[in-house]
Amino acid sequence: YAVPVSRLRETGDAYSQAQVCRASGAFNENALRLNQHEDPPIVSVMLRPGIFDLLITRGNELRFFTTFRYQSTGDFIYFLLFALEQQQLTPDQVWVRAYGEIEKISSMWMVSRKYIRNFSLGSSFENMGYAYGFERFNPHQYHNLFSQYLCVL
Repeated sequence: YAVPVSRLRETGDAYSQAQVCRASGAFNENALRLNQHEDPPIVSVMLRPGIFDLLITRGNELRFFTTFRYQSTGDFIYFLLFALEQQQLTPDQVWVRAYGEIEKISSMWMVSRKYIRNFSLGSSFENMGYAYGFERFNPHQYHNLFSQYLCVL
């Protein structure tokens, strides 16, 4: 997660052994783990306000990763479909899993479902359990937060 450089300077030697990595690093690691037994390419999308990460895996192999900035739903679907075309994946056949800031009542969801047949909300790890109370949260929204510790195992 993002930490301002000024904050890192303030901490000095207190956290000198800490590793700082991008949120997309946790997303990449988790997508590779979730999709490691999937033979067809799987597209994973992590949506944040104004930006989204797009990751394509096949089995445990990272095939493609990029980040796009968007201002509207139209921008989002354009960049997503463009990336699929560049990777020679067809919207009628590829599986796309969305994480982050997207809901089934949002315009992003509706437009994505219109153009991509197999567009769904991502899930968490099946063999992972969380404390009571976390069950009320949608796993696709807090995917990185719930599974970031897996990056250090």
